[in-house]
Amino acid sequence: MPGELKGVVPAGYEAPQLRSRESGQTYDLQRTRGQVASDHGDAVEVWEYMAQTPVRKDGGVGWLLVEVSTPNPALPADPCALARGFWNMGGPCQVYDVRGLRVGVVLSNPSGRDQLDKWATYRAQDGSTVTIAQDDAYRGSGHPALGGPVFTERELAELATDPRFRVSG
Repeated sequence: MPGELKGVVPAGYEAPQLRSRESGQTYDLQRTRGQVASDHGDAVEVWEYMAQTPVRKDGGVGWLLVEVSTPNPALPADPCALARGFWNMGGPCQVYDVRGLRVGVVLSNPSGRDQLDKWATYRAQDGSTVTIAQDDAYRGSGHPALGGPVFTERELAELATDPRFRVSG
């Protein structure tokens, strides 16, 4: 999945392997993770996979994140309810139609936590989900922020439906 995420970085940007510059905290900014997201004993075992990468342009650094899950019947079908539930961050949401597919896009993060400005969440017909998120700053990294967002809300919605990010149960 990291290769797929780096593969959507638009021209003019790069997705290099960077390390944090914060004193006392040195870590790679490009990371991946896979985990079982359901509780033991749930009727369906749900897996989540996440990849994140720094994105650099003109010396500024932001970040992109993708989180995908196998089908989870416990998640809401409503695109905005699903998007607002991402990391429980909430926020104002708009539904975008992408080739007949409905995608919830949270337009800003009112909680101010978890370092993400905007994200788009799509639930496929089989119940699997894809969330693509971005921030024009990689807070805590010690790198200066980008001059603005990498993607528009529409572009985030389109990426959330991209088959490169799908997993099956």
